[in-house]
Amino acid sequence: MDHDFDEIKLLGSNMLETRLKKPLRILGKFYKFLGKFPICWNQKEKKIYAIPKQKWIPYYFTTFTVVGTLFTCVYTIITQLFFKRRSFNVLHACILTSGVAAFYSTIAVSIAVFESNLGAKISAVNQYLQLEAELYSRKRVATKKFVEKNRNTIDIFSIFLDILQFGNFLPYLLLFGCLYWGLDGPYWVLEDIAPNSMYRETSTIFIFLIIRILVHIPCFWESGRSILGSIMVLWSVIESVTKVVKILTYDVKNTETFFRYYSQLSILCNWLENSVTRVFLITISFGSLLFIQWTWICVRGFGILGGALYCMFLNAAFLISVGVLTFLPMAAVMGEAIAELPKIKRLEMRRKYYDLKTLANKVAMKKGVAIQPLKFQYGGFYPMGKNFSRNTFGNLMENMMAVVLLYEMEI
Repeated sequence: MDHDFDEIKLLGSNMLETRLKKPLRILGKFYKFLGKFPICWNQKEKKIYAIPKQKWIPYYFTTFTVVGTLFTCVYTIITQLFFKRRSFNVLHACILTSGVAAFYSTIAVSIAVFESNLGAKISAVNQYLQLEAELYSRKRVATKKFVEKNRNTIDIFSIFLDILQFGNFLPYLLLFGCLYWGLDGPYWVLEDIAPNSMYRETSTIFIFLIIRILVHIPCFWESGRSILGSIMVLWSVIESVTKVVKILTYDVKNTETFFRYYSQLSILCNWLENSVTRVFLITISFGSLLFIQWTWICVRGFGILGGALYCMFLNAAFLISVGVLTFLPMAAVMGEAIAELPKIKRLEMRRKYYDLKTLANKVAMKKGVAIQPLKFQYGGFYPMGKNFSRNTFGNLMENMMAVVLLYEMEI
């Protein structure tokens, strides 16, 4: 009985906090040398908040290194069209374009943090957390049956978060690989600055290595923290929104209560629409690019790349594949839940009116016509759902197979 009570209490608590508490704590331990992220969690008040501006200085510095490294990657890719470096091959191009995707994603997180309306968005997120907690507290009416039914169910999302923890080692692995094999943008910029053999003295090589280390350590750590943290939060938000919408659809029977919660959720989604759309666009676009590129490297590089280098690419490709193949089903489930809400509620309110033709039921039926699906879209034009996930997965497989079959790896 005590075990059941603990699970009931968990269902009534904030779901996002329950999901993210352990993963984000582990994430913070891996990157504790960077200082605090500008947005933190207040455990006592159960809400997020922005730390004082004077404590943002370490974050400004790490973001600056990310911007600088991004420019070196872009510079190297563009100038290769003119310089035709002989030691530069398609593998380097893949690594640098992957770096552009990763560093741009990190900068996108920074842009969201630096926005002038950050306080209003934090307030909107806190309002959503409160709304989520209220809806889950209503769910506790039938919780005992729910607990008995789901006690032995495998939690796929928890397994995904556990696998994602291996991504905390990836920045360290890539940092070593880039420094050792010369796969980074700053390496090629320094090569262009000092191309002659007269600059190949031991002291010069050592100075160049120190410069790369000083740039890469904060850059790779900040990118790892921002990207992994954003993935954990985004995936958890998708799961949370899906369950909140399902509770509104199937468990909230009182019409006035439904419209109160639906109006709050709709306003919050509209307020956060631009940020959510941007996150989906960047995540899906760059995730698809990385999935195709790193799969090609693992397939075509087998037997060609050295063992250590190949293992580094294989680990990164595995984590990217797990993230992509987990995201698409979750997006499909969320999209279908969002699409079902207005249909089911309109039918429910219409049936109530025909069963009991009162003024309140008539008003509710007319208000039900105005219920619209919540806006969760890719790029502001492609709603999340089964069609989106199916088409995206099909395009990924087609493009991946085309790249693998058409392009050989030349080292």
